[in-house]
Amino acid sequence: MERNLMTFTKKKLAAAIGGTLLASVGAQQAQAVVDIDNTAGATALNYASELVIGTSGIELSHASELNVAGLIAVNGVQAATDVRVTLTLSSGKFAAAPTFKIVAADGAADTGCKTAANNTATTTATDNSACPATTLFSGGTTADSSVTFNTSTGTGVVIAGAHALFTINGVDVVNQSAVTATVTTVIADSFGPTNLPDNSAAYFAFTPYLALVPDAVSAEAVFIDVAQNSLFFSGATGDDEINVGGARVTESALGQLIAASTAITMPIILASNQHTITAAGGFAAFNQGTAGGSVALNNGGGANIAAVVSTADATLAVAPSADATTAKNALAFNDVILTIPSANAVTITESTLTDTVTSVTAAALYSAATSSGTIALGSLTRNGSAA
Repeated sequence: MERNLMTFTKKKLAAAIGGTLLASVGAQQAQAVVDIDNTAGATALNYASELVIGTSGIELSHASELNVAGLIAVNGVQAATDVRVTLTLSSGKFAAAPTFKIVAADGAADTGCKTAANNTATTTATDNSACPATTLFSGGTTADSSVTFNTSTGTGVVIAGAHALFTINGVDVVNQSAVTATVTTVIADSFGPTNLPDNSAAYFAFTPYLALVPDAVSAEAVFIDVAQNSLFFSGATGDDEINVGGARVTESALGQLIAASTAITMPIILASNQHTITAAGGFAAFNQGTAGGSVALNNGGGANIAAVVSTADATLAVAPSADATTAKNALAFNDVILTIPSANAVTITESTLTDTVTSVTAAALYSAATSSGTIALGSLTRNGSAA
């Protein structure tokens, strides 16, 4: 008996969303295709929050990172059935028209169907073939955050576990809100339309790639030594130097992406860092002109980089700007070293100390907010009451 196939119309079926989601990611991620069907969003794409999104928005554009796939049906779709699949983003607009096709269970191989001749009990995965072409039904323009495609199984079938693959050619966003991708599959045969199980998952979010953190790994637990008349430190007789720790900029291990498909590194976002050391009690003992003394950065164990005490404000010592690189922000690289003359005669003043890091971006596209700020260092305190 001939079957009357019920085709879709806008009145019969509204565009819906759902499905098991996958997202392709670039070389910065651990895998080429990542399953983001995770209610906690643990495997969603991460974009660097250092991206500046102006009033006109920004386009996130990659070769494959933004592609989304959703499960069509666990048990496949039979012959003579229309299929409608809709992708909706919780925010953002398509930068260009997406495309859509049905693929195999791995979300990549273009073998998501079987022809009528190969749809037998003895056929294997090697007999799978490409699915029929799809057609745009609605949405998908630069004014849309939703797109719907239609296709039909014809005389063949969609294999069990096949996925719908949306190729996303960029997404325009106007803020750093987390974006959810939702995919729904609806099928229709002579019995009418059927909504297949829906699902929604985190698609991408913005998280900091850089962070300014304290670095106390080499800080010394020594004091201004009262027994030496507060002229030296307590590490030894005549101890004329103290490491009070430092501050450094670190990079996230989450593999954040930037607007274009470029491997992200610190120098892409930052051009330089500058350290300003503040001592509430001043630097009198460490800034004695020809008599000696210094305020300096450790420079990774190399020749110390001098920080110049301000003539306008004796509580400030400013180090020169340095290129912002991973190496120059390594552990102990920017420790603050305070040195007094070996024959010191100036009392060391108790004081709190801070390191203010001012980062400068490499381009206007980025913000230095996550890599700038003030870090508390070790304080200068006496080990007893002054004589």
